[in-house]
Amino acid sequence: MKKIVVVVVVIAIGGLLLKTYVNGQKGIAKMANIEKGWHVEISNSYINIRKEPSAYSVLLGKVEKDEKYEVLDINLENGRYIWYQIKIDKDNSGWVASGRSDPYLIDHNNPNDIATPVLKFSEEVCYANSIDDINYEHLEVWDDRDEFEITHKVYKEIKNEGGHQYWIVYKVEDGVGKTTSKTQKIVFVNEPKDSEVLDFNDSK
Repeated sequence: MKKIVVVVVVIAIGGLLLKTYVNGQKGIAKMANIEKGWHVEISNSYINIRKEPSAYSVLLGKVEKDEKYEVLDINLENGRYIWYQIKIDKDNSGWVASGRSDPYLIDHNNPNDIATPVLKFSEEVCYANSIDDINYEHLEVWDDRDEFEITHKVYKEIKNEGGHQYWIVYKVEDGVGKTTSKTQKIVFVNEPKDSEVLDFNDSK
């Protein structure tokens, strides 16, 4: 009798493990399929899901950071926000908002390239050994398509009280010509020659 019970338990556990594995594989395949098409990746801690593209519409729930969802439609009528209709599950959808100047999500593979690139850096000051060592590893750039290019220029500012300061101006341009620029203080271990930098007054 004990042997029969043990066999039944083993079979039951095996069945649960197999089901978990199969569901896991289905989840991986589903996510891979989502990532091939137009989808959003949540970058905010959470975003409310609404029934309609309005902050006053019925609340359906929320999506959370790092989750990815297929996009079904988009609404650009609200000046401050871009509303995305996302597929929540097989039978349900809802609308989530993203700020135009401060996005709450990353828009991937948008067929229309509607957004202006967003450029961020976590530190106020960039440190570089020399002007030839400048790279973009510390930058965060978001755009609805991955067809963008980053360039930069370095400026030297002469202080009224004497001394000088260097600034680096980054520019991001996407595939349809929308641009974003941002300025960061830069400190060099080996300062560049004056011929390698521009006059800071010309950047204004």
